[in-house]
Amino acid sequence: MIRLVFFLLLLLVIPGCFSTKPPVGIKGDLYVAAWYAAYAPSGYETLKEHYWLFAEINPVWYNLNKYYFTSGQDPFEPTYNAQQNKEEIAGLARAHGIKLVPSIQNWGENNFDDQVLAAIIQDPGKRAKHVQEIVNLVMENGYDGIDIDYEALRASAREDFSAFIAELGTALHEVDKLLSVAVYAKTYDATWSGAGAQNWAELAKHADSLKLMGYDYHWCTQHPGPLAPLDWLEDVLEYAQGFPELKGKLIVGLPLYGLDWEAWESPDNPGSTATEAMYESALDLQNKKKSEVKRDNTRHYPCNCNFSINVEPYFIYEEAGKKHIVYYQDAAATRARLELISKYRHLVKGITFWRLGDEDPEIWEVVAEYGQSITGEM
Repeated sequence: MIRLVFFLLLLLVIPGCFSTKPPVGIKGDLYVAAWYAAYAPSGYETLKEHYWLFAEINPVWYNLNKYYFTSGQDPFEPTYNAQQNKEEIAGLARAHGIKLVPSIQNWGENNFDDQVLAAIIQDPGKRAKHVQEIVNLVMENGYDGIDIDYEALRASAREDFSAFIAELGTALHEVDKLLSVAVYAKTYDATWSGAGAQNWAELAKHADSLKLMGYDYHWCTQHPGPLAPLDWLEDVLEYAQGFPELKGKLIVGLPLYGLDWEAWESPDNPGSTATEAMYESALDLQNKKKSEVKRDNTRHYPCNCNFSINVEPYFIYEEAGKKHIVYYQDAAATRARLELISKYRHLVKGITFWRLGDEDPEIWEVVAEYGQSITGEM
C-alpha cells in the first residue's frame, strides 16, 4: 500500500509522466473569465466541461432597451436566445464558486448604438435612475455583480461615462457586488468614439476590473487581417503600464473567434461584411476547400496597417467567383499571447475570452498549463 501511494505521488510530481494534460480541477494562479454569447449556446458545453478553470463568467444576457424612454418599457431587454441554458449556467457557477457577472450591452439595430446611452448618462437624474436599475437587476437575480459592455459611445461623453461608472461602482460596492467594465484596446489616448469615451484611470478607480478587448485590430467591416497581432497587443500593454490605477484590475481579453472576409477588389468595391469563423467551422471549410494554412505577416489589400508579428492561422479560398480570406484562432496563437502577457504579470490580473463555444479544445490545456506555471503575487 505504501508503495502504491508513493507511485501515485510520483506521477504528480514528475512533469510529462504518462500525460501532459493538467490535473482536472486544479486552478492555477491566474484569474480566468469569459463571455458567453447567448446566440452561441455551444459555449455552455465549453463552460460545463472546463468550469474548474474559470473564476468568473460573463453571460451576455441583457441589452439596454432601445425603447428605454418609451413609457412602460423595461430598462433592459433579453438578448437573443438569452433564456437557453440560463438556469444551467447560473447553477453551474454557483455550485463551483464561479462569479456570475452578466453583461449588459447597448446593441442597436445593426451595431452598438449610443443614442439612448448618451441621453441617459449626460443627465444626472437619468444617470442616477439607471444606476439604481442596474443595482436592482443584480440584487433581484442574486448575481455577483455586473459587466458593463457599453460601446461606441461618443467621445464627448467621456466625463459623463466616468461619472456613471463612479456612481455605479459606489452603489454596487455598498451592497457588496462587483463591477466589471469592458474597454477598448488602444495605444494612445484616442479621441474616436468608443475608446475616446473611456478614461482608463478614472474607470479603474471605481471598477473592480477593466476587461481590455485585445482584439478587433481588423474587424468585420474592415479589410482582412489578423484580429490581434502580437506586436500590437504588446503596444497596448506597454501603454497600459502608464496607468498605475490598472494594477490588479486589468484583465486582458483574447479572441476565440475568427472572421471570413470577402477580399476587397478596389477601394470603391470593398468585400461584404465578414462573418464569424470559429475554429471548428474554419477547419471544416479549410479541409473542404483544400486550402493551404499560413501564419505569416501578409498584409491584404488595401491594408497599410502597422503590424509585423501575426500568430493567427489563415487561409484563402474562392466561392462563387469571389476570393475569401479567413483568419481564425488556435492553441498556438493563444500560447503566444499568454507568453507575451507573462511579461506584464505585475500589471495584469488575468485573462478573458470572446466568446465561448466551438473553439480549439487544446486552448484550455494551454490556459491551464499557463495558469499553473505562474506563481506569486503580481
